[in-house]
Amino acid sequence: MKIVNINKRSKEKRILEDISLSLENKGLVFILGESGTGKSTLLYIMGLLDTEFEGNIYIGKSDCTEDERRRREFRKRSLGFIFQDYNLIHSLSVKENIMLSVALANKEFQENRYNSVMERLHIKEIENKNISILSGGEKQRVSIARALLRDSKIILADEPTGNLDKENTSTIFQILKEVSKEQLVLVVSHNEQAAFDYGDRIIRMNQGKVVEDMDKGYGQHPQYILEESKQKENKNVVNSWMRKLAINSIKMRRKKIMPSISIIALTLLCSGGILGILQSANKSVNEINTSILENDKYAISTFNENNGSDHVIPSELLEEVSRNSNSKKVIPYYNDCVEIRAEKQKENLNYFIIEDNTFFYERYKDIKGRLGKEQNEIVINQYLANQLYPEKSISECIGNKVTIETTLGVKQECKIVGIREISKDENQSELYITKKLADSFSKRLINLEWQELGVEVDGDGEIKEISVKADNISKDLDIIIGRYPEKENEVLINAGGFNSLLSDLEMNKSYSLDDIYKGKIPDKTIKEIFAKHIRLFAEIENFIELKIVGICKENEQEDYLVCYFTKQLKESLSKPISTKADVYVKTLDQQAINQLKKIVEKYDCRLVNAYGMAGMQISIKLLNITMLLGVFNILIIILAFVIVHYSTKVNILDRVYEVGVLKSMGTKNQEIMKMFLTENILIGLCSSVIALVILFGINYLPLIKANGIPVYKMVWWHTLVLLFIGCVVSVLAGCIETRKISKISIVDAIRENNR
Repeated sequence: MKIVNINKRSKEKRILEDISLSLENKGLVFILGESGTGKSTLLYIMGLLDTEFEGNIYIGKSDCTEDERRRREFRKRSLGFIFQDYNLIHSLSVKENIMLSVALANKEFQENRYNSVMERLHIKEIENKNISILSGGEKQRVSIARALLRDSKIILADEPTGNLDKENTSTIFQILKEVSKEQLVLVVSHNEQAAFDYGDRIIRMNQGKVVEDMDKGYGQHPQYILEESKQKENKNVVNSWMRKLAINSIKMRRKKIMPSISIIALTLLCSGGILGILQSANKSVNEINTSILENDKYAISTFNENNGSDHVIPSELLEEVSRNSNSKKVIPYYNDCVEIRAEKQKENLNYFIIEDNTFFYERYKDIKGRLGKEQNEIVINQYLANQLYPEKSISECIGNKVTIETTLGVKQECKIVGIREISKDENQSELYITKKLADSFSKRLINLEWQELGVEVDGDGEIKEISVKADNISKDLDIIIGRYPEKENEVLINAGGFNSLLSDLEMNKSYSLDDIYKGKIPDKTIKEIFAKHIRLFAEIENFIELKIVGICKENEQEDYLVCYFTKQLKESLSKPISTKADVYVKTLDQQAINQLKKIVEKYDCRLVNAYGMAGMQISIKLLNITMLLGVFNILIIILAFVIVHYSTKVNILDRVYEVGVLKSMGTKNQEIMKMFLTENILIGLCSSVIALVILFGINYLPLIKANGIPVYKMVWWHTLVLLFIGCVVSVLAGCIETRKISKISIVDAIRENNR
């Protein structure tokens, strides 16, 4: 070891001034001087425990002054330090302190050598005792044994015999003398007699300077380079000891960490209580009569948000859903918004499908009257009855006739045969019709006066929707251009609407009606029109590809576009279609529902909840309660975080010296952080286990049931949530202080313990 121009100053004075020393790889070197001359400070600098100085320190050829990695490796593998104030770890036994020191140096623990040193120091009989119950002399001898058994190339001892009697003092110096034959041993001491009896070299200091450097003739030891160790670090051993320290610390400081455990456990009890109450509430909602909530009812929706329209449900989808083991009943139907009129009142609403069978009679026991049997028989709820007949009782409403009209103009006169009674706070109109009526709405779509055609604009595939008046082809139509239809999907258009079609297709052409009647239209224009791709939308989907084959003179002159369809086309398209389907499920198990959703989504459709309004209102209220409880729980977690943070801070401050000891033996900052974080995780787990035992105990108490229904219910996933919350709160609360303490300097940490 070589130190060059070492200087150290404090705010008040100079502590060390221009000290340069060259030390061989063997020998027992004493540093003498009165108190306050800087002996211990120099020793700390030579051991690279104190890095706040000017100058350079060489270990072999390596300058370790600025390189933290080299400094740590030196402390880890080549340095044994005997502290004046022992600096033993109180949560470990005597033997564990020594074994930890050897493990951190990545050396093999030799039981025979250990027993020999322990017996010579007269501490073998206390090897399993805890450090906190030892006397000062015993602690000092343990500290010496720890340094010796690290098998380090350099041993630095700060007043190693300051707390020992004369006999033990002599023993210690004899051992150090023997060790110095193979290692460099530096001793800071006031014992001049020992220095002259055992020392090979005596360095005397006064007021921060070396005033004497005496070689007592031990002999010139051959110089050799102290090579850096190439041995790989055994991380598993280090991590194992860090975990052991964390566990032992919890055992030793269990009274001090009880506030942290208690507040986290209390937080988890609140969180678990909230989860249990919400779980019970959800379970109770699902078990309420389905005729009120309809929580077993889902709907297959084909609504497209991009174009605002429905499409036909594929028959393959309906078959696959019907075969699913969770499907109890599947009812496909045509979905539309309707207007219902009675006397001077009217309401706009959507309808639901119910049929005259046992399944629906068991569901809707609250219906006064009966379910609809015939196509034109309907059921309404009490709220809608009050809107249509504000001055009539429920009994007086039954039997009245109303008119139902769809958004596309399909009308049907219907008779009210039943009224569903509801709670007073219900404020939603509900209309229940037969599937026959819904099918009749879709069958009549092709027979509406107006239809939508999709016509290709300019041959590039762009389709433009054109509204046309629909009419039937008759034999008395006068064909002007083209021919009479021969196939089902061939259509005629009228002469009066020909210019309108040209305008819609942006063809920038126009002809007089007289020219059209006389057939004076260029062949090129006629070919363009007749070649257009036409699709019949019928407000639902692209039913069929149509082809214009002729232009005719209408019976009455009209200036809007008329499309004449064949009778065969209308008959083939006059069939019921389904744009929605109600799916009644056997179980509300989320996995089973997800399976159904996957089936539906394969066909570009969605499976959505179709709860009745009562169920929706309860769900909304439950959601509001959940949000309030969630906010309350977050506040509790924040409070717990603050309390645990300060409790952790107090706990860590008690162990600052422990950090200094570990760092002096080469432990990394990250390893120290792992130790404290492991301790925090264990605290979180302990808190979680305590809370879970209490919560699951409460789960089986008969007192938590009201009329046989549990008001609190714990399930397995609550365990994972509470374990997560407990560990996260504990770890995050300690992160800030853990990070600070892991970065503290060795000298500051050790001085904190001395204070």
